[in-house]
Amino acid sequence: MPDGSVEVWWTTPEPLLGLVSRHERATHRRTIPPGATLVLYTDGLVEAPGRLLDDGIALIEQVLRDNPAVPGEELCSRLLEAASRRADDIALLLIRLL
Repeated sequence: MPDGSVEVWWTTPEPLLGLVSRHERATHRRTIPPGATLVLYTDGLVEAPGRLLDDGIALIEQVLRDNPAVPGEELCSRLLEAASRRADDIALLLIRLL
């Protein structure tokens, strides 16, 4: 959020994209306020052996809280630096709403 607050959106897990699903996928709608940054990422950013997934997400939340006004490219660099292990691939998509 523009004020540096962070909101994590949790949803019920569904089958991975590309797998045949027996059920229809859920649709979720969210409202993003002007000035906020939407951060989408793959599991490589938050998962590491011996670390709880929640701890990896908390680490990313802290980076986002500490850097609310940092330009997108720099924010990506800081998020990648916070990832303690980069053996897995990482994809980031930042969308900043004006």
